[in-house]
Amino acid sequence: MDSVVVFFRSATFEEVEQTARGYGFDQGTVTGSREQFEFRRYGQQEIESELDGEELARLRSVFGGDPASAFVVSSRHGDAARFASETLAALMALHEPSVIDDDFDSLWTAAELLEHLGSSEDADLFSLRLRAQD
Repeated sequence: MDSVVVFFRSATFEEVEQTARGYGFDQGTVTGSREQFEFRRYGQQEIESELDGEELARLRSVFGGDPASAFVVSSRHGDAARFASETLAALMALHEPSVIDDDFDSLWTAAELLEHLGSSEDADLFSLRLRAQD
């Protein structure tokens, strides 16, 4: 499984989880008709230990401050990753501003994720890094 982190500037953990329930979220997992992915809280200590100073400064610059909440999104590649991508794009659009950290020095907005998903049937969260290299 691969993972990305999604950051929400204003939405709290509880607000995002409440919205995610409408997409099949329950106890750290989002389940669709055939696929599922993990969606778990990412705390401030995890953020500070994972992101280096430059990455944290860039995130704060984009948001104008610290994020109110963050979640790790983990899934298998293929259909599960596409399901995670589509669900995450919807959650992000409802709780803007928000960005995905692809773990390859890029931050992605909901609009950029949606554009990427529309570019190919195989596009998903984990192919964003390939888009950044183009």
